[in-house]
Amino acid sequence: MLTPKVSIIVPVYNLENYIEQCVHSLLAQSYQNIEIILVDDGSRDNSLSLITQLAAEDSRIVYTSQPNGGAAKARNTGLAMATGEYITFVDGDDMLSPNAICDNIGYFNDDNIDWVAFSIRRVDAEGNYVQTKKDVYSDFIISTYEGISFDSFVPYYYQRKLSGVACGAIYRKSSIEKIKFIEGQYYEDGIYFIDLLCNTKNAILSPKGEYLYVDRDGSSQKAKLDYKHLESDYFCFSRRMTQFRELYPQYESYYSQQENIYYYYLKNEVAKGTEGAEFFFQQFKLAMRAPLKIDLKKELKYYIYKVIGYNNIRRLYSILKK
Repeated sequence: MLTPKVSIIVPVYNLENYIEQCVHSLLAQSYQNIEIILVDDGSRDNSLSLITQLAAEDSRIVYTSQPNGGAAKARNTGLAMATGEYITFVDGDDMLSPNAICDNIGYFNDDNIDWVAFSIRRVDAEGNYVQTKKDVYSDFIISTYEGISFDSFVPYYYQRKLSGVACGAIYRKSSIEKIKFIEGQYYEDGIYFIDLLCNTKNAILSPKGEYLYVDRDGSSQKAKLDYKHLESDYFCFSRRMTQFRELYPQYESYYSQQENIYYYYLKNEVAKGTEGAEFFFQQFKLAMRAPLKIDLKKELKYYIYKVIGYNNIRRLYSILKK
């Protein structure tokens, strides 16, 4: 079995209530040849002090601190520091199940494998599975082993057989050396994953091991949609369409469908009064390459939002729920 070093890159920003639990889950890995890289991204709380203490307790922990620049910059710093042959990403408020690395590193005995993905489960602060709600990201569960290659990446992505995020996977370092996180974007995770699909050839979906996403208030997934978030979302969508169409032209049916979905997503955000929605909607209409398929139900939804007012509908719904 392989016993090479695995570098675990952990960005940390104002996580004094979570970072110790995160690091302890990594130190508890049954696979011992690990390097934990903690990158403090200009925290204003006690995170850096805790990181320093943790590093003093175990030689496998290394750390650095930098001015706040966002998760993408912190991860890029971690990538530059990594000395392992394999890489995995863990956010500073999340955890790994005890055998996540041990159960999956052996797949790299096959020199053709670029990355191995495993399940992502939502948990509470105590590590208990939580009920997934419709208004948040759902669990990503892999129930059976499966090898996939370049030609399968796009259909698997759109069929939600791939997580779409950087966490919950182990990567061969040599396979991702050219891929960097795009700094200054809120959805750097999704952008990175698209670049991954466009720059690797073979992967494995593994039913073994779990990435434990701690469901908490204040997480980036629960951030309100504003101009900057919508701008990043539009950037991510446009980049995905451009790169996929260039590398995988055979899947145009998926792209056409996604453009129609995104058209109505932006149109509804216009009706809701989301900052910047009108601008990006107009930009998108000019950039669309697929013919629009009119969806009468979605058109009706738009006009209801527009005439009655989205906030009025929300207030009415709250009253009726009581």
